[in-house]
Order: sequence, then structure tokens, then C-alpha cells
Amino acid sequence: FALVLPKGVPADVRAKIADAAQKAHARADVQGPMKERGIAPVWETTDQAKTFAAKFADTAGVLLKDLGLAK
Repeated sequence: FALVLPKGVPADVRAKIADAAQKAHARADVQGPMKERGIAPVWETTDQAKTFAAKFADTAGVLLKDLGLAK
């Protein structure tokens, strides 16, 4: 899951939203149901999420090419 904002949102607004989302993510009533469904709740910063997404895209691209599902 990810929280995504449109391009151009001011930095102070992004910071407030990220802070509120991080606080909500840390709540037991949010963590508990995710864990019960087998989801490992992890909070990442924007930079960490970008790094993860880039690595995932590279890995998925290689895998899809190896399987013959992408060029």
C-alpha cells in the first residue's frame, strides 16, 4: 500500500500529510488487522519507497523478460 499525492503539493503540506499517515500507521488498530491478514506493516520514508519501487521495477522487468512475457 502507498500514499500518493499529486505533483506540485507544497513541501509543508506533504510533511503534514506524511506525519499524520505515519502516526495512523503506527496505531495498534491499524497494525493489528494488517498483521492478522498476513501483511507485514512497514513504514518507509518517501526516499525509501522510491528506492524500493525502482528496484522492484528492475527485478520485475528482468523476470518478465526471462519468462518471455515482456520484450
